[in-house]
Amino acid sequence: MSVKTLLMALGVGVVVGVILGISLVGLIGGNREGEAPPVPPARTVTVEEPAPPPEKTVPEPEKTVPATSATATATATATASP
Repeated sequence: MSVKTLLMALGVGVVVGVILGISLVGLIGGNREGEAPPVPPARTVTVEEPAPPPEKTVPEPEKTVPATSATATATATATASP
């Protein structure tokens, strides 16, 4: 009879140990409230519209003296001087 009593005691001990072990693991490592783990805040992105391109100004053409008048003045000066 002692062997039968010993096996019954071991069986009851194993059952109680399993029940306590599951409940303790649930208390220690379980998430009882069902909350999700904390998440870092989302990054914000600022979108700016590009600046309009600068207006192109057309440069005024330079005023030049025609080559014929400059040559004529140089020739007249050269012939007038002694």
